[in-house]
Amino acid sequence: MSTITLTSGNDTVKFGFGLTGSVNGTPTTLTGNTFDGAGGVNAITDPYSMVNPYFTVSLADTGVVTFTNASGAVGFVNFQKLQFTDVSLDLGTANADTITSTSATGDKLYGFAGNDILTGGAGADTLYGGSGNDHLIATSGHTFMNGGTGNDTLTSGTGVDQMTGGTGHDLFVISAHSTKDTITDFTLTGVNSDVINLHGSGVAAHTFAQLLTHMTQSGKNAVIDLGSHHTVTLDNVSLHSLVAHDFVL
Repeated sequence: MSTITLTSGNDTVKFGFGLTGSVNGTPTTLTGNTFDGAGGVNAITDPYSMVNPYFTVSLADTGVVTFTNASGAVGFVNFQKLQFTDVSLDLGTANADTITSTSATGDKLYGFAGNDILTGGAGADTLYGGSGNDHLIATSGHTFMNGGTGNDTLTSGTGVDQMTGGTGHDLFVISAHSTKDTITDFTLTGVNSDVINLHGSGVAAHTFAQLLTHMTQSGKNAVIDLGSHHTVTLDNVSLHSLVAHDFVL
């Protein structure tokens, strides 16, 4: 397998389902090579969907992208954007990255290492913080957020959001006009205990005692009613185990 290092400018690799395509307009056989994008903002585009019978995509935590099909595999290093007809993958680096979804399709944003800021868009987006103290921000779409390791901040949007803090002391910020948010791994005790910030959520509660009147137990889950049919569900959390310092009001 050979390594092809591209220029320090902005490079684009386009390919089809046969893992053949072009680099900056030059026809190139891709299979069996590793392309190093070097500097610049480098992109990979494909006219087909990411999920199809011709190839699979894998992402290493180091930021290496590998495409594989029956013909073999090709790797890409230092490429920040992977654009398909059905989804866009935006990749960070080991540094502090700021990545914002710019399309209405389902985007996947990966921060990897560093203290990253990832912002979703109007589509059904997935935000992975990776390691570091990351800030993951949902907007209007249906967003899945996973902070990874580190002390992360996850901010809900106006869509139906699923929030997973991961390992660390995480802060879940519930925005005004939230709809149905779910926190999957709220940690109650220890050095990695989490906090829910409801200050800007619109809930009519200024004390923990008042907040309790807006909460119910639904099976194994605690549910907070923010009003106007807006709720926050804490998976596998007992209502009676919650205390005042779990919240910011």
